[in-house]
Amino acid sequence: MEIKKSVLDTKPQEILGYTLTAKQQIWVYFIVATGLKSAVYVFDLASGIAVVNEHYKAGDNAWATLTLLLMYFPSLVFFIVIISRPDLWDKQHEISGTAKWFSFRAAQFLAYPIWVMYRYAKQLFWSVEALTNEKGREEALLAVTQPSQTELYLFLQPFLQSIPQAFLQLYIMLAHYQLDKQISKYNSTCMLVKTGIYI
Repeated sequence: MEIKKSVLDTKPQEILGYTLTAKQQIWVYFIVATGLKSAVYVFDLASGIAVVNEHYKAGDNAWATLTLLLMYFPSLVFFIVIISRPDLWDKQHEISGTAKWFSFRAAQFLAYPIWVMYRYAKQLFWSVEALTNEKGREEALLAVTQPSQTELYLFLQPFLQSIPQAFLQLYIMLAHYQLDKQISKYNSTCMLVKTGIYI
């Protein structure tokens, strides 16, 4: 007879030689990990919005728009992948059901941060449930580890947004640095000519 393995059995039982209890494993591998992931995601999203805002305030509309498009790019690819593969569709029996499903996916594309945070909130909820309810611990941990389509977006996000965004913002900073250097040099030259020091 095969012994049923717990979700916790798939996680390391020790950290630096210290054996973890079941509750400590839940804290380390589920609650703290999900909290850190959500904090990093919120920081990334907030910094992206701040950069877009600063570009618009500085009058760099092209850079602001390109930054915003990069923020939406992983969500757009996720949307295209989901709607182009019927095997990923939720089963619908009527055309109105399919239209609702498509509308839901379009809303998910436009308001992608809500769905990501919903995923993290759901994982935190079930992690706390696993921590506090020993009888329903396995069901709660299975709910935490249950795959979600949102993870496809989270997989695409570093490659299609974060890395290109870093290179774009670095390029913008270097371009502004060069421009500021040229303006500073020009202003210095003008000042020397006006004072008669420039030969």
